Amino acid sequence: MSNQLGKFEAVALREVWRREDGNFTPWLASNLSVLGDALGLPLEIKERESELDGLPYRVDIVAASEGQPVVIENQLEPTDDDHLGRLLIYAAGKNAKTVIWVASEMADAHWQAMHWLNQQQGAAKFYGVVVELLKIGASKPAPYFKVVVAPGDLRERNTGGRVAVNAGLERAENHIFSGWLLAKLRIADNSCIVGPVDNNPWAMLDMPNASPGVQYALDLQRPGLDICFQVDSSTSNGKLTPENCWWMYDHLAKHRNQIEATLGSLGANERLDWQRDWRTDRKARGSQIVIQRDTRINGNYDEWPEYQDWIISRFLQFREVLKPHLTAFRLLSYAGFRSS
Repeated sequence: MSNQLGKFEAVALREVWRREDGNFTPWLASNLSVLGDALGLPLEIKERESELDGLPYRVDIVAASEGQPVVIENQLEPTDDDHLGRLLIYAAGKNAKTVIWVASEMADAHWQAMHWLNQQQGAAKFYGVVVELLKIGASKPAPYFKVVVAPGDLRERNTGGRVAVNAGLERAENHIFSGWLLAKLRIADNSCIVGPVDNNPWAMLDMPNASPGVQYALDLQRPGLDICFQVDSSTSNGKLTPENCWWMYDHLAKHRNQIEATLGSLGANERLDWQRDWRTDRKARGSQIVIQRDTRINGNYDEWPEYQDWIISRFLQFREVLKPHLTAFRLLSYAGFRSS
């Protein structure tokens, strides 16, 4: 009898759905019962590409389950921090009682984050779903929704073995915080290109480049989880020597009084730190100007919106204050190069 059995074969998602918005989202909206059966939830379509008041985002699918609002975010790619942040904004904007994230793969950090969200009393119910396409022989491909996160279920469910969620609590909190921050920052200034640095598990965010070899960053991995901004000319990218870094730093340091005056007085829990020779245990070396605020992300969930607003306002201010000085430095550097 065994020779009468077929073998499942995986089919690339984009062979069937070439685009998320033009193909996958419309199909899913028309076939919510397939997703609902996998989740054990009755789902009824309400809207596609639903707008959020005053925000430049659209929710992929708004549905209802037993009269309660449901938001569904779907991807044909693996999960990422950007979509995690959007998911939280969508949940708040639609007052959703159920939140469903469908993707081709669920990253460990996002798996942990979704479980953490399900542990918070009064929060919406969060589901993480991996979508696959399977066929047997010459059959048509069929969708398979694999539930990897469900409320009230901390078992290693269809995951192939995951670490216990409590072991990664701080990591999950940092990814939720930074993903939400990323989405809010793009709302505040859509010119910002922000993302995790080298998939750093502790959610360091790389802000838009100010100048070649220079970056703005938000670092959540320091002891105590200080929030800080840094402008560094790091030699870790192989483009600048320590001498290059110090040359740029010295130019900025000449204008330190003006820079600090323009930034304004610091709050009681803020400090500005100038570091001409800065090093890390990863052998990166450069110079930094850091605005730090002593606070703790983990556990202070009620304070997160205020922390994020501070980060965004300080970053945008920091960028504008340093911009003319970096422009002047580039002109001086170019003039020196032309005269040499």
